[in-house]
Amino acid sequence: MKYLLSVLLLSFLLVGCDKEYLSPGTPESNSNNTNNGTTVPTISIDKYFNNNVGIRDLYIDTNNNFWIATTQGLLEIKNNGSYVKYNTLNTILTDNNIYSITPDKSGNLWLVIRQEVYRFNTLSGNWTRFCKDNGLPVNFYDNKVFVSPSNRIYITAGNNIYEYENQTWEPVIANSQILQQLDILTYGQIMAKEDSIFWIGTYNDGLLAYVNDSNYTFYNTVNSNISDNSVRYVGIDNSGHKWIQTDSGIEMFDGTNWYCFDKYFSVVIDENIVLANAVNNQYVSRYSNGNWTNIPNLSSYPYQFFVIDIDRDINNHVWLFVSSNEIVDYSAYGYIQ
Repeated sequence: MKYLLSVLLLSFLLVGCDKEYLSPGTPESNSNNTNNGTTVPTISIDKYFNNNVGIRDLYIDTNNNFWIATTQGLLEIKNNGSYVKYNTLNTILTDNNIYSITPDKSGNLWLVIRQEVYRFNTLSGNWTRFCKDNGLPVNFYDNKVFVSPSNRIYITAGNNIYEYENQTWEPVIANSQILQQLDILTYGQIMAKEDSIFWIGTYNDGLLAYVNDSNYTFYNTVNSNISDNSVRYVGIDNSGHKWIQTDSGIEMFDGTNWYCFDKYFSVVIDENIVLANAVNNQYVSRYSNGNWTNIPNLSSYPYQFFVIDIDRDINNHVWLFVSSNEIVDYSAYGYIQ
């Protein structure tokens, strides 16, 4: 069912939201966050909220507006310096704890809260809510919507892939043998799509390469050199390498060989940038040309920090979400690709 915001709600959303001026292109910097003596641009979202708030996901659109999924709603930092907070008070959201944010090619942002998906059209201001009434199962949370290169919309939930079509979500997999073996985690980015192949992480069955109900492969410790059958993250870099997080570390599959990097416990991918967090959280490393290189402390916190998300602005600056409330300019360290 599609819900449209009324004129009154649109007026309230545009006029009644909190606003303040701060340019995301020149964010306030933390003096402790330096690179060879130069202050690194940093955005801290604490100033936008009255209480403790956490970041969960980041997206920078083609107009250089920053969209941040937080534990207290959706925060938009506009390119003119103003900002808007979208929450249960001024939208149809039923929960302010937003787990993920994914853009499509039609001007929509897809947001996931516990057991519900929302589509926010940033051009019209319209919101649409999807739940079990639209075909979604009720046993998922903290997932991430996936948008294919052809602008098809998918999400993993209830041990299946669901595709969005005409206001409903339809299960993709019908093969009972696959479904009996498939045990998808109910949180995180555990699906990627490469051409016609879905790559899906499972809780204890390895990595599934799924084309259709009669063409699929489970890569597990029995039939491949994958080191662990529990897959908690799936991503693909520009070279077509599959990167996964397992309970044994970070692994990369180049289509033939498996490589396990057991000193890292999580990985984040954006195009040709692959970053992994060390097991002890003391540093982050970048993978390039077959080698890992430690990068400087990206956070104002001198000890533990980790990279959770990556995005690129229109000036080719790469911004990283590195802690519960900080986003820093990775390009200030010279790691532009």
